[in-house]
Amino acid sequence: MAPGFCITSKCLQKKGTDGGSNLLEGARNDIKYALGELENMSDRRFGNLVDPLLLSIQGDLKADIRGFGGTIENIGLNDAIVQAWTAHRSPRFVWDSYRRLICSYSRAVRQLDMEPFEQELAELKGRLDARCQLGRAHADCYIPTHELRELVARYKEIFEEQTGSRSRKNRRSSSGRQSTPHLVLGIASLVTALARSPFSRRFLVTLTSNLQ
Repeated sequence: MAPGFCITSKCLQKKGTDGGSNLLEGARNDIKYALGELENMSDRRFGNLVDPLLLSIQGDLKADIRGFGGTIENIGLNDAIVQAWTAHRSPRFVWDSYRRLICSYSRAVRQLDMEPFEQELAELKGRLDARCQLGRAHADCYIPTHELRELVARYKEIFEEQTGSRSRKNRRSSSGRQSTPHLVLGIASLVTALARSPFSRRFLVTLTSNLQ
């Protein structure tokens, strides 16, 4: 099993301002300490642009979530890291990792309607199948890099549409304030995923293998 640390339900407050649970302040400090230990062990840094430390969260679900296998994977990626990391790792591997993060985060943490995400993927594979002269059906692993980039862009648009972050972002822009995307998948996504966890009792945070 990959190195990691365990979080129990005792680390969570029962009531959260955003509909989920809040992490206790002491738990936040413990998580930062445990994260530092993982960084030292792996010789990677969470948020590093060249060789980022990625995390997975897994545990027993409070209730069944359709299509969710029980793991939120590749936490630690965001737009800036993906753009920089492609210069050092296989771009296809990086963009597919980002796609999987957005899917698992949207499904398990935000519990969004996943049908539009699934439809985008199905339509993309349908177009690839139609263009293939060999008549090959395209599994996820055969999606080209440039198509994955476009798919990630659509996933982010769907996320913003369902969470209402696009309208909030537009209001901030029109008011002259700097606009910050709502889908910030870095350290914030780790804290949010833990605080709004779909898991019961306890869950495990482990290293995600990101070597290609």
